[in-house]
Amino acid sequence: MIAQVDLLLRGGAIGLLMLAAVVFARAPASLPSRFGLALTLCTVVGTLAGLPHAPTAIDPLLDLSASAAIPLFWLFARAWFDDAFRPKPVDMALAATFLGGTLYAGLQGRGLAAPIRGLDIAVYLAGMAFAIHAQWLAWRNRQGDLVEPRRQARTVFVVSVGLIILWLLGSEIVGRATDELAAQQPQ
Repeated sequence: MIAQVDLLLRGGAIGLLMLAAVVFARAPASLPSRFGLALTLCTVVGTLAGLPHAPTAIDPLLDLSASAAIPLFWLFARAWFDDAFRPKPVDMALAATFLGGTLYAGLQGRGLAAPIRGLDIAVYLAGMAFAIHAQWLAWRNRQGDLVEPRRQARTVFVVSVGLIILWLLGSEIVGRATDELAAQQPQ
């Protein structure tokens, strides 16, 4: 029963994400529309990758695509709420470092890379930092935004997505800590 509900929710989410992807694709070419399209497509891949399946050689790439949604959300929020925003090399370096860390952590979790103690927690904290920064940027500029629809969407979209990212990353941290504590208990 739970598996069927999960499948239904994933299907509904994918449908809505694909609709958003079409909207972004049809929008005039701009940084927010490009980042929004990439964000929605990476989230679709992540939603599909979360389905139960036998391990495959492309699983690390699926995980990487899902993880890319976090810095893409950060870049999207920056581009959407700051008309003058243009990604700088440091922005791209932060996103690339995060993705490199998530890829290595994924390979490490599969036993395909040497373990680096605390890397997974560092990746989760970095993801949280991206989400918190996006929320702060949306909140900081809300009063001066002259585009009314964007001002209204600010609270709903950025805060909602940011809180979802924080919730998911926080629950993964708690889950890992709980698993590690359980593994340390004498049997």
